[in-house]
Amino acid sequence: MSEIVALVGKFISNPPFILCILVLGYLGGDRSKFARVITSVLFATILTSLLKSIFKLPLPPGNNEGWSFPSGHTITNIVLWFSIAIEYRNKIFSLLGVVACATTIFALIYYNYYYLIDIIGGIVISITWLALFQFIIKKWRGKKEYHVTILLAIISMIINYYNCSPSDWKYNLWVANAMLFGFGLGWVIISPNKININNNKIFKLFRILIGVTGLLIIYFIFEHLEVNIDHNIMAFFEFFLLSFWISFFTERILKHLNKILST
Repeated sequence: MSEIVALVGKFISNPPFILCILVLGYLGGDRSKFARVITSVLFATILTSLLKSIFKLPLPPGNNEGWSFPSGHTITNIVLWFSIAIEYRNKIFSLLGVVACATTIFALIYYNYYYLIDIIGGIVISITWLALFQFIIKKWRGKKEYHVTILLAIISMIINYYNCSPSDWKYNLWVANAMLFGFGLGWVIISPNKININNNKIFKLFRILIGVTGLLIIYFIFEHLEVNIDHNIMAFFEFFLLSFWISFFTERILKHLNKILST
């Protein structure tokens, strides 16, 4: 039983699964709510990388190279699930968040991925960031709310640049910054609050199909693109385009589709 719980916790804490939750939640759910969730999770990821580079505490023996404190898996999962619970104010989401985070933490301990202090530090930092982000959003609530994403992206780039050379940035730091800029730019141009599109199930399905199709095309292009450019820089451009496709182009296409079907 313990092995099964640990495997589930390991699976739901993997970055690809978390990205799927963010993308599908945004495309198929309340975009304004998930825009805030995405911003919070991405900046939490960047904050984790920054703190790891400052403390530079090694991972437990037997793990890959990297730093342990604070636990990034703990921070990302707590911020993700409790951001959703905060936005939707739903008991089911709150319970789901508790179960998901508890399962993830159990897996981290079970597989000896982190020391206990790393996980405790991750819990404290994630709760602190959740509270701070809610304070920031309340101050910026309204039409300029989505400028927060761009602002956080710029702040993170500046802080990380002065903390260490971009050549030393980890892959996930490049990806998180790219997605913040991609989503933020799209939301500044087309605010999710201002999009007046039929939100019935058919149009939500169209949004998911358009969004996912674009993601697959962009991914395929970059996978087969042969250029002599640094891997991390290529990842930045790839994830920027993926995020911008979701936040901007998907909505533009859907808006024109809505006009055609309404005539």
